[in-house]
Amino acid sequence: MKKVEMVKHMKLSMKFLILTLLSFTMIGTFVGSIASSIISSSNHLKENYLAENQYYAEKLAATANLLFKDMFKSLEVAANDTSFKTANASEASLELNNLLQSTSYFNSTWFVDASGSIVATAPDINFEGRKLSSSGAMEALEKKCP
Repeated sequence: MKKVEMVKHMKLSMKFLILTLLSFTMIGTFVGSIASSIISSSNHLKENYLAENQYYAEKLAATANLLFKDMFKSLEVAANDTSFKTANASEASLELNNLLQSTSYFNSTWFVDASGSIVATAPDINFEGRKLSSSGAMEALEKKCP
């Protein structure tokens, strides 16, 4: 009788071990697949987020570049006006005001002669006659560009 009980006990124990092993395997597989899915989704979302940010940054840079080109173009057109070549302060001031009102690019404009002295400003801020000495102003005077 003891042998029959031992065989029964062993069968029960083997079934229990196999079921326990299968249960742990299934739970482990489930947890592993969930973890893998979360990590994969997270990486994919990060890559998409960075790609979209790069696209919008490039688009913003292109738009800003076009804006600066338009600003310099409007300055070039204004600089080629003959009233600036006469360097008459009242005519230059009138043209600067026209430029300032025709565009929203600038909050003020200055006309500076070849020696670096301010001839006219718009709006009138009483800087006429002052000499520019900043490195940016000196570089613009050397290059003869805005």
